[in-house]
Amino acid sequence: MAKYETFRMGDSEFDYLAFPIITRYVDYDHTDLGDTSTTFLIPIQAGTVLLGVIHQVTEGFTNAVEPAEDSLLNIGDGTDADAYLDETDLTPKTLGNLVNSLAKANAKSSGAVHLTDGVIKLTFTQAQTGGAGRVHLLELDTNTNWRTAGLF
Repeated sequence: MAKYETFRMGDSEFDYLAFPIITRYVDYDHTDLGDTSTTFLIPIQAGTVLLGVIHQVTEGFTNAVEPAEDSLLNIGDGTDADAYLDETDLTPKTLGNLVNSLAKANAKSSGAVHLTDGVIKLTFTQAQTGGAGRVHLLELDTNTNWRTAGLF
């Protein structure tokens, strides 16, 4: 079952000198991958400024055709299948594999402003029979107005 958590980095008067960074993570396992056992969707609200995506394998993924073919994983935005991370970046079989989109050359690897409600979409090339992961989303908190907070 998917689990969603949100954390706010920093807790001082300096939080408002720039927009604070929020890290949100989502835990998922192979049972969360939908009817085809290949996709997982994370909702993104309109106005979200997403700075990057980090994927962490917490339990190595397995599929019915192993060892003949390893599963590949892409992380996109619902429009571009590998907008953040692509199959050459990720090794879903490897426990502890941790990959950050910020150092990659994908279309939105350095972030994006989501003007409408959307999703972050994880897509495996094979149906998964085991495994678990965590997706970290790095976001800017743009909901705090400096003037109404009395900081300007």
